Amino acid sequence: MSILANIVDFLIPRHCLFCLQKTQTAMDLCQQCTDALKQNKVCCQRCATPMEDGDYSEALICGHCLSHTYYYDKVYAPFVYSEAISYIIKNLKYHQ
Repeated sequence: MSILANIVDFLIPRHCLFCLQKTQTAMDLCQQCTDALKQNKVCCQRCATPMEDGDYSEALICGHCLSHTYYYDKVYAPFVYSEAISYIIKNLKYHQ
């Protein structure tokens, strides 16, 4: 199956969703555009709201999550929500 995938990638190369350059990986974003997205490294461990950088040795929970009860345990958000992330979400949702 991987040989077929390699042939398809060779004949129809992937292009970056932002800059439209050919990508060298199986992702739909080139490395430069991926590096330009701000990663959500320091965030609330429940809702993934970005928090200020600092030296945190314990799990971080924001004040809003401490004062409310939710029906989920954790949200995974690898990137900070931005215009670029909004663009990707809308394209995935409405244009496959």
